[in-house]
Amino acid sequence: MMNWVRLLGGLVICGIAVSGAAFAGQTKSAGREGGHGSDIVAKRVAHMRSAADDMRAIADMLYGIEPFNGAQVAALSKAVAKRSGAAMVALFEAAEQPENSRAKATIWSDPKGFQKHADELKRLAEQLQVQAEKAAQEGTIARVQAIVARSAYLNIDHKLLAEARAAMQPLQKTFMAMAGQCKSCHQTFRKPKQDDDPSADEQ
Repeated sequence: MMNWVRLLGGLVICGIAVSGAAFAGQTKSAGREGGHGSDIVAKRVAHMRSAADDMRAIADMLYGIEPFNGAQVAALSKAVAKRSGAAMVALFEAAEQPENSRAKATIWSDPKGFQKHADELKRLAEQLQVQAEKAAQEGTIARVQAIVARSAYLNIDHKLLAEARAAMQPLQKTFMAMAGQCKSCHQTFRKPKQDDDPSADEQ
């Protein structure tokens, strides 16, 4: 069966890379049992992993791994927005860095830079929420998806297909900007994971 996102011209391989590699290593449970030095560090880890789970779920729907649902993408985007901006920065007000933490001191030496990343992620997530709500209301993506699911894609009206492509592209573009923002923030404010230390955590 033809993938409906491939029919729309989406980058399925890119979506797999985003939902897998970009958020890899963020599925272990958080808490003292995971070796974290304090409650605040455990909260940081749980917070970041929840955001990563939401991002992964969005990627799966935007790139054809799971069925697209505009309302769900909007809800997940809203959740990411709530975990970004001031809510994310607040978790790092206390400069706690246990031995296994991957947080860089740059978070506290460059708070404005960290705030900028957190705020931009929030802005993009809110933008994706609006775009997903619009896509859900218009329904063109869902209609094309339903046609492809019935293996009837050869009968898709070309105008409808063009409308669905136009509706999907802004969502994918905004999501990739969100993923890029996460990657840039991690590169600046998070230590790389050591190959010989599988227990090292994100925060």
